[in-house]
Amino acid sequence: MLAPTIWQASTFPKRIAEKIAVIHDGIDTNRVRPAAQSRFSLPSGVELDGDDRILTFVARNLEPHRGFHTFMRALPELLSNDSELKVMIVGGEEQGYGPLPESGLSWRETLEAEALAGLPAQQRERVTFLGRLPYQDYLSLLSVSSVHVYLTYPFV
Repeated sequence: MLAPTIWQASTFPKRIAEKIAVIHDGIDTNRVRPAAQSRFSLPSGVELDGDDRILTFVARNLEPHRGFHTFMRALPELLSNDSELKVMIVGGEEQGYGPLPESGLSWRETLEAEALAGLPAQQRERVTFLGRLPYQDYLSLLSVSSVHVYLTYPFV
């Protein structure tokens, strides 16, 4: 028997848990990790590297089930507290696991207007929405990221 985490294996009765091998099924940290010489080029032509203070958020679709609303609502404080912080957001705007907002806008449009509209331009300019990225570009972005945020709800 297999479990992806020690915690999950520990939820079984002891006689069963002792027979479970824990094999992490998550991130290959030999492939997805910071790299000293890495660079990531933004659509604007600006190049980011490991010396930049970069916060990344990635989801297949930018939606509440992936914690996007929580992330966006935290950005004003994060941007106010760190004048060097650059925020890179990766993900599509299609409907995901839940409905789109009643307004008919995407969650990105809705939360961008809610969370970022009142910020000074110099803070808003430090938030970049990259849409979906090819896998190699995604890996390049993560290799220069200082902090990666992953939020979700148990839903499947």
